[in-house]
Amino acid sequence: MIRRAVLADVPRLAAMAAYFVRNSSYAEVVTPDQAAMEKGFAAIVGAPNGICFVLEVDGRVQGAILGIVAPHLMTGGNVAVEIGWWVEPEARGAAGLALLTAYEAEVQKAGVTFSVMTCPPDNSERVGRISERA
Repeated sequence: MIRRAVLADVPRLAAMAAYFVRNSSYAEVVTPDQAAMEKGFAAIVGAPNGICFVLEVDGRVQGAILGIVAPHLMTGGNVAVEIGWWVEPEARGAAGLALLTAYEAEVQKAGVTFSVMTCPPDNSERVGRISERA
């Protein structure tokens, strides 16, 4: 089930983010800090311009996508910046695209003129292919 994240999800979101960092090219430049991650996730989940959806399977959060909507500095129009997108390996399949679809629908409701996706450099080609399909 895809649903909006709530503050009670923050510790799980931070744990998934730490796993991701340790198992990606980010591990070369980032050391996960649980307290800092929880503070950051809480800020996004609780912000009126924050977007965060989670994938819940059997009562456990197994994935998430999050971002923030802000005015573009040059045009004043809304821009969305995706900050994180992760699905646990055992829950992958259509779930990742379902999260992206929920995120994109929320972005459209916010009147966003364009959206930016982030990814580690070693995964940019794969994320680009997904973005083209979506």
